[in-house]
Amino acid sequence: MTPEKVLSYSPQVLTQAQREDYFENGYIKVENLIPEETLIELQGVIAKVLDESRKETKSGSIFDLGPGHSSEIPVLRRLKKPDDYDEVFW
Repeated sequence: MTPEKVLSYSPQVLTQAQREDYFENGYIKVENLIPEETLIELQGVIAKVLDESRKETKSGSIFDLGPGHSSEIPVLRRLKKPDDYDEVFW
């Protein structure tokens, strides 16, 4: 289905402007989608994850470390299975 065809239908969830932005830019920005309390909780857990990654010297079952990773300058590419790590990611 072409963007023109999609845009010809009435919007159900997104506004028409959001839909047009998506086709123009490839993404949309949704303000206040995640509650501020949840963001604060996520930031705390992510800080803990980053701090724990400082102890690692190579990628393992929990962390995928990037080139140049060190305890002073952590390069954490990925937290594997984040929902197993902390329920905040669920």
